[in-house]
Amino acid sequence: MSQTLHEIRTGLENNPFLKRTGFEILKFEEEDILLKLKIEPSHLNLNQTLHGGVHASMLETAQAMAIRSLYKTRVSVINVNIQYLMATSSGDLFARAIVFQKGYKIAGAEAEIRDSENRLIAKGSGVYKIIRE
Repeated sequence: MSQTLHEIRTGLENNPFLKRTGFEILKFEEEDILLKLKIEPSHLNLNQTLHGGVHASMLETAQAMAIRSLYKTRVSVINVNIQYLMATSSGDLFARAIVFQKGYKIAGAEAEIRDSENRLIAKGSGVYKIIRE
């Protein structure tokens, strides 16, 4: 079932996982998504740097949001690839995604995480199934 951007954003903002991780939606427009994360001590690993699972979640979330904003329906991740480029342990992070492949059944997206000084922290790409109901 097709949804409006407002309906999709409202659903995402009320998602318990996004609330728990601390992801904040700064911008949610068609194919223009901006997520923010304020790094908290609970996001750190034993090395006292951002846990790789947080990077992965932020990248995958931004990619899925970008595709959902375009197709106006649910999506399901098929595959995600991540490159961890720079360790960080404090401050704010921002994720942006672009849709690079727009098919009927699947779509592809890329995302980057940057810090407040615009340093590239991590990047990734993913393939998603478009769920048509």
